[in-house]
Order: sequence, then structure tokens, then C-alpha cells
Amino acid sequence: MELVEVKWNFPSLKCINPRCSKKFEYQWDGSVKLCPDCIRNGVRYPSKVMTQNISYWRNQAGLPLECPRCGWIFDDHIAPCIPCLYVYLKIDWEKWTSGSQKIDEFIHKYQVKYPTIFRGCEFIDYSQLKEIQYIGEGGFAKTYKAIWMNGETREWDAENGCWPDSKDRTVALKVFENRPGIENYVYKELYVQSIMRHDYICNVFGVSRDVITGAFIIVMRFAEEGSLRQFNQLNFERISWDVKLYLLVSLATALNIVHKLGFFHCDLHPGNILITTGDISKKLETNLADFGLCIRDTPSENFPNRKLYGMIPFIAPEILNGGIMTKEAEIYSYGMIAYELLTGRIPFIHIQCDEETLISKIILGLRPEFPEDMPSSVTDTINLFLHEDPSMRPTLKDVWQMFSREKLKLLEDIPQFSFSAAVNSEVSQHLNRIEDVAFPTWSDELFALDLNNYV
Repeated sequence: MELVEVKWNFPSLKCINPRCSKKFEYQWDGSVKLCPDCIRNGVRYPSKVMTQNISYWRNQAGLPLECPRCGWIFDDHIAPCIPCLYVYLKIDWEKWTSGSQKIDEFIHKYQVKYPTIFRGCEFIDYSQLKEIQYIGEGGFAKTYKAIWMNGETREWDAENGCWPDSKDRTVALKVFENRPGIENYVYKELYVQSIMRHDYICNVFGVSRDVITGAFIIVMRFAEEGSLRQFNQLNFERISWDVKLYLLVSLATALNIVHKLGFFHCDLHPGNILITTGDISKKLETNLADFGLCIRDTPSENFPNRKLYGMIPFIAPEILNGGIMTKEAEIYSYGMIAYELLTGRIPFIHIQCDEETLISKIILGLRPEFPEDMPSSVTDTINLFLHEDPSMRPTLKDVWQMFSREKLKLLEDIPQFSFSAAVNSEVSQHLNRIEDVAFPTWSDELFALDLNNYV
């Protein structure tokens, strides 16, 4: 195995082997910096390339500094041995199929592109899911709680070149209806949520198939507190202003990631926002979920008068009037979510009219009413989000400034106003979808990668 002298050039899109210096088009999350050709040819790092903090951390954790099987020098705290991982993946891929070629290829490419977070997207055999309990349903799927056997995050077994067994993990299962075009819908949601990996975006672990019905299943993080609407209705009077505004800041962060990656969520409402406890912060955090209806910010997907979908009260008036999706339109949806979280009221729940009339009223300027004892600073802020002129609505950067720590401290002294968040039996007629969404065609060009070049 060849040993090369290199300088630590971080970050870089060039192979750090000075005899190669080839540009390669993907990054390894700040870890591996050799191109795939050098990896296959056995080039490895000399020990001095390993940064001191990584060397110290691995020593303290009792982890090897290099792979005992092939001599690969580890350059990340918990990354697997890349050459050994490729061998493992190639064998593993022969053992399973989701029944969908495009979903299989996506998982293959994802595991090659992001080897340090391999557990982030994989095929999960249905036999590994046990104690399945029904939670609810909505859209095109039913939701269940389950135990994923050996599903806990694992450290790479360097001695045996594989992922070892681990502890069981509580997960949520999103089981999709068997209907025409559902494969595209599942593929799209799996793809988008897999590439948007962040603490404030619902973590997807992979896909499975029901062995009896053949239904597609997306396996994702289980939200202990349920949806934002459920959480708010059960705990409204016990949640401090500090916590409520922190939840709004975390949601703004998630939405900013979606927009930076060139997408629009297109289905923002409290039912698609999950409440979890942060792994590190131990604080309540939002997890943005349900990306099956999102679109790219491109003319082929974002065009005027396309079919509308979503919960009517949370759709911006310009979208109801046939306009294209914009960041400002999603800020409007964000404002409606803030309204429900901070007032405890479901928007327009008491307005008795059909959907077309409600849409017309929203376009003409109808907005939800605020409780009389709501602080004026809060009502003024939410009204900015709901401004009839999209250009007058705040940006996500403005949101962070509005909900800064200084403002949080200011609001901590404001007493909670009393409101019963009981569920109205007629809520469903005002929150129904406008019409079924047309299943989108989604590009097969996930990544500019040819698997044959890497394995």
C-alpha cells in the first residue's frame, strides 16, 4: 500500500495526493480528501496527516488510529474505514431490494456519497420492525410507532469491517397507501429529507416494505411530543414565552435550510411540524417533516395556476389566487403557525362557510383575530408575517432578529393569557385539502455519480 506525503488542505475539492491532485465533484462532509481512484489504488494518509484533536479523541475513546484490516488512516472521529465500507456495501446491496429500482439506486448513491453517515439512509427489512402501534393518518399515509431492532447508531467495527449489532430504537413509520404514482411520492420524500440533514429537520433512517400489503414505509425519528398542534393543545398554558419563541426560531432555521437548498416545502402547517427533545441541548425543538409535496424553485415545478394543496388557512393569499410559490409565501404560512402557537387558536376555525368562500375571503384580506390580552408586540409581529403585500413580509433573517434573546427576556415577564385549546368537532371541514395533489415527476439525476467509479 502506497504512503504519500501530503499537506492538510481543508476544505478542498482536490485530491490531497500530490501525485494526483485530481478534482472530484463531491465532498465527504469534511473528512476524506482522497479521490475515489486513489482510494481504489490503495493510497492512504501518513499518520502525520491526522489532526491532533482527532488523534487525541480516538485515543481517549480507545479507537484505532488506522484500520487493522487495510491500514487506512482514520481522519474523522467516528467515520468508518472507507475502503472496507465500500466492500461491505457492495456485498450488502446484493441482500436486499425495496422493489423500486429508483429508490434502490438512491440509497446506493447516498451511502457512497455520505459514508460517514451511512446509517442516515438504508433499506430496513420489515422483520426488524416490531411492536407496531397505530398513531394516526393524514395525506397519503398512516403513521405508526414501532421498535427498530438494532436501530441505534453504531460505531464501525474496524476489526471485522462491518456495522455491528446495536440497541433497539423507537421510530415512527409512515406507511403509504398503495395507489398509482405512490412510488414517485415516496422517492421524492425520501430523497429530500435525506439530503436535508439537520437537528431541526425530521431525521429519516430509510425505507421498508410491508411484507403482506407491499406498502412502502419511510422509517423516521419518533417525535415524543407529537405534532406542534397536538403539543400546543395539550400544554398551551404551561409553555413559557421563552419556549414558544425558541420553537419558532428552530422552525425558521429549518425553513431557511430548505430554501437555501433550492426547495419550497409547500405544505407548512402545525401537523407537519414535530416536537422532539434535542439530543444535545435537551430542549424542546421543532422537527420539520412531510416533504412529499415540496417543489424545486424551477420553472418546470414552480409555475402559476398549478394544482393547490395544503391546509387552506396556512396558504398565502397570492398562492390561492394562482401565483407561484415564493419564500414570502412560506413566510405567510410561518406567520399562521406562529399565530396558532402563540394564541392557541386554530385559524378561521369558527368561520362557517365552504372552502371556496373561505379562499375568496382570505384573498380579499381576511386574517385571524387575536385575543384581547395578547401583547401588542406579538400581534404586530405576526401581522407583518401575514401582510397582504409579500414584499412587506419579514425575511427569515428578520425572524431571528425579532425573536432574539433580548426579546425573549422582554416577553418572559408577560403573563400567559388564558385560552382553552379544545379541538372543535368541525375543524376538519375548514382544514381539508383543496384537492388531491398530482404526483410529480422527479428527476432521476440525484447525484452526478456513476457507482461503477466508486465500488
